[in-house]
Amino acid sequence: MTIASSPGLRAILVVDQVADWAGMELPLPLIAAREYLRDPAWQQQRGLRVVNLCRSWRYQSTGYYVSLLAVSRRHIDAHLSRSRVAASLQLPGQRTPVAP
Repeated sequence: MTIASSPGLRAILVVDQVADWAGMELPLPLIAAREYLRDPAWQQQRGLRVVNLCRSWRYQSTGYYVSLLAVSRRHIDAHLSRSRVAASLQLPGQRTPVAP
């Protein structure tokens, strides 16, 4: 998915591998973590909300850098816990969140 093909996009789910979520009906569009980290177009988005569903938020992991950039871009609330986000989405087949 690209930003250009999604006018009015307000929230996204950022995951390690989009293919891992294939076939699931989700309430928000999926974006690969590498795309969010590397594509400068995401940096320019205003009013975007990122839900980081990467497998790990450990120091220096991909999920860690997604959260770090999302906070700096004002795409995520730094005080929002991963478990609260996942619980609020009620995703089918939801995995138990990994502690950051």
